[in-house]
Amino acid sequence: MAHTHEYSFCTVCGIPIAEYYREQVNGPSCWNARLWEANAVLLTGPHWSDTEQGPESMKVSPKSVTRRLAIAAHIDLHTIPDRERVFPQFEDYPNHHRISFCIHSACDAIADRVIETSPTAHIRSIGDLWMTLERRCTKTTRDVPNCFDNFLPEIPENNPDEPAKLGLGRYYLQPECFWEDPPSGWWNHDPLHIPDLTTALISNLEQVHVTSSPFASTFASLPQEIADMIIPLLLREPIEIDCNYLVPQTLWKDVFLQIPFLWDLDREVIASKLSSVAPKGKEWNWEKLARQVLSPPKVASVEENGYGYLPWDYKDVGLVVPSGFTNRRRIWQICEDMYPNDVGMEHRPYQPPSNDEGLESFDSDSDSSDNEE
Repeated sequence: MAHTHEYSFCTVCGIPIAEYYREQVNGPSCWNARLWEANAVLLTGPHWSDTEQGPESMKVSPKSVTRRLAIAAHIDLHTIPDRERVFPQFEDYPNHHRISFCIHSACDAIADRVIETSPTAHIRSIGDLWMTLERRCTKTTRDVPNCFDNFLPEIPENNPDEPAKLGLGRYYLQPECFWEDPPSGWWNHDPLHIPDLTTALISNLEQVHVTSSPFASTFASLPQEIADMIIPLLLREPIEIDCNYLVPQTLWKDVFLQIPFLWDLDREVIASKLSSVAPKGKEWNWEKLARQVLSPPKVASVEENGYGYLPWDYKDVGLVVPSGFTNRRRIWQICEDMYPNDVGMEHRPYQPPSNDEGLESFDSDSDSSDNEE
């Protein structure tokens, strides 16, 4: 079920918007891994209440959605710089046709990158993102009792071709994270600014014995333009964690360098690693590293003792990375999972009575009055 909270939830990632304290952001030297939780964006756009007719189309103009920087002050937000006080998830009275949602600035930036660069995303504009969030929140307020404000919307737990099943599992966190006193973990770390990310990733690069096979030899002889066409296919399709060593490691290196959520790789660090020669008979195992990094997050699993949940972690596939990168991968997957009205929100369209129906009702009332007399 949806959870309500003392503070506003980010409707993208599920982590609350932290309350802002002025002393936190006096300058770049004050940066810390959790500062991102207090930096917010207020999205405002068209809204269709569950008591009225729904939208004619799931496509809305990006121009109809506004973004404003905001800071949290308990249950409300204050826009920057005009300091307008806004209550997220409240309909914009008196016309009810606008509503606002709050998301982290970092989640907004990641969603933009998903829209622009992900080969598998279903959202391709801020309008698509808006319709996804608006439909999710409207569906939750209609279906979940006593769900009024500061709630986390339920999202699909099914595949697109399966019957709708809604819940909180695909925020890829354990349920305790949505309670009033949530535990801390990698999900609280800044997913945008990750110090020494490239160095940490490359430290996982292992050596492997050089393998040769007829397939690998044939592949190596392909024209470069054909090999270049294969890389997007590998990024588009789900990739298993186990290596098969069918194609050259050089191709997997190129796959790694083109992973869309690795936009901030330090190319000098990569070049330095490439300049280091592996021992004779061995080569760098770019295939394993690429498969590990591309490994998707999973819904939190129940502990063996049955008393709690174990959240997904990159450590599950043997990868040691900064906490912020694990959080980035989670948020990236949440955005890739989205598509407008993925919760199957349906309205009961208003049908005004025809003139004939009105006359029949009048005649019926008249007949009743005559019979009483």
